Amino acid sequence: MGIHEDRLVQELARMERLRQQSSVIDFVPKNDPPDEYLVTFSCLGMIDRDRTGDRHVAQIYLPAKFPRQPPKVSFLTPSFHPNIAALIQMGPVQARIHSMLEKAPDEEARKKLEQEIFNNEELFTARVCLDTLDHNWTPAITLDLICVELAEMIQYKRYNPADPLNQEAAVWAVLNRDRLPVDKRSILDLKALAGIRILSEAPLDHVDIRILDGAEPHV
Repeated sequence: MGIHEDRLVQELARMERLRQQSSVIDFVPKNDPPDEYLVTFSCLGMIDRDRTGDRHVAQIYLPAKFPRQPPKVSFLTPSFHPNIAALIQMGPVQARIHSMLEKAPDEEARKKLEQEIFNNEELFTARVCLDTLDHNWTPAITLDLICVELAEMIQYKRYNPADPLNQEAAVWAVLNRDRLPVDKRSILDLKALAGIRILSEAPLDHVDIRILDGAEPHV
């Protein structure tokens, strides 16, 4: 097994541990060993400026040069976040589409172009701007860490309005700082429970606990 395949096996094991530690994150791996994941985040996040959603799905692809190259992440569900945006939401792309429609020779050509744009999934799949996946990437960064950071982005615990992909969401985030994060739960919410041992038999008939007026309990 090569370095790439061995790392893919390790990443699957890390993702399985993450699933045991979090009620927020679940996933479906693809291929053997997996080089693609569909990850579901069950936490509150903004899907537009007026609505929250509690189910968000991201596609994560680990390229052939992973871990030398970072994973490629895209969101398949709507997200309203300064650092998550589909191409169709970006100003330069909108300007180009508008220009193409304006130059259509007739109404039939315009409608055909509109339909082609609407059917282009690449335009409507949201990209992610995250330092971990960009200039701060190192092979030491693991997939489970990325998923935790993505979940925190959805919750609005992580956002950078100074360098946005979605300008409208960036302005909204600045004006609504008092509402953030929209979901305060810890992503690793089950981790604290992992070390708790529940007694199969509790001898309650031999225990008498009394607390009266702040006195110490008697057992």
